[in-house]
Amino acid sequence: MGEDVWGPPGQQSWVTMDDGCEILVRKWAPESGQALAVLHICHGMAEHSARYAGLALRLVAEGFIVQAADSRAHGQTALKAEQMGVKGHRIGHVDVKDGKVLPRIAQDHAFLCGRAIQEHGLPLIVLGHSLGSVIATLVVANMDQAPAAMILSAAPARLPGPMRVVLGRVLPILDKLYGTDGVAPLINTLTFDKFNKQFAPNVTDNDWLNRDPAEVQKYENDPLCGFKLSVGFWSSIFETVQRVGSKEILMRLPKCPVLSIQGGNDACTVNDLGVNSSQQLASEFRAVGLEVHKRISYGNGRHEIFLETCRDEVVQDLLDFARKVLSSSIRSKL
Repeated sequence: MGEDVWGPPGQQSWVTMDDGCEILVRKWAPESGQALAVLHICHGMAEHSARYAGLALRLVAEGFIVQAADSRAHGQTALKAEQMGVKGHRIGHVDVKDGKVLPRIAQDHAFLCGRAIQEHGLPLIVLGHSLGSVIATLVVANMDQAPAAMILSAAPARLPGPMRVVLGRVLPILDKLYGTDGVAPLINTLTFDKFNKQFAPNVTDNDWLNRDPAEVQKYENDPLCGFKLSVGFWSSIFETVQRVGSKEILMRLPKCPVLSIQGGNDACTVNDLGVNSSQQLASEFRAVGLEVHKRISYGNGRHEIFLETCRDEVVQDLLDFARKVLSSSIRSKL
């Protein structure tokens, strides 16, 4: 199945990072007229940037330039590494210094964001979906120039204390059993399989993603979606999802407007104690004097809200937020 099943793939280019890794970058831009801003997308786990073509086209029609990249161990970035025989980099796994996979991915995206600001001279909005929301938070915390706004979509729930203790003991065992670059089926059982059980009887292994069966089937048919991540990648995920809510990270965030959005029936955003990630984010931000300026939950929407049956409403809310942010920014400069 080709990437164009998700829509026009955009203008594609390869950008080389400081360690030599080549990252695929996509850009969708208005054909004429002055653009309003650049919106940079950090995609989620086990997917790729081409899946945001539909969202990108809607935003381009409203005057935005949209940039997205295939993160390490994902999409065309990982495929090229495999084809070139890059040791320790394939779909679902990448070797990085100290095993800090997500911080390294965030460093890549931060570089691309800075590059977009220099190239276009426009306000930048950073959007992260699911695991991409964790990456986006690290990106904004480490950018030299503050973005105009940050949009966090379907942020994964923080693990409750007992689960953190269990994983702290289990992950080293899995690493010994399967290797850092190996796949441990138990992790998927504890995460995605658990999410999907909430929507039994199941038609597919990914019913939890979307109420639209056609979109779920497209995901299932895409070889660059739904792959299993390595033990090393998962270890970095569990560590970083917790760390990103710490004062150490949050106190480095600029006071830019923040929008938090999620499906009202998204199993990924609620932990075993019933704590909702959007509420948790708001609490964590308040603790360091920051604010989540707007929180929106979409009824019975599931995880992939930009592809959900409510996607038109989601995109309109995103546009309304972005326009308000940009008009406020323009007024403040007059």
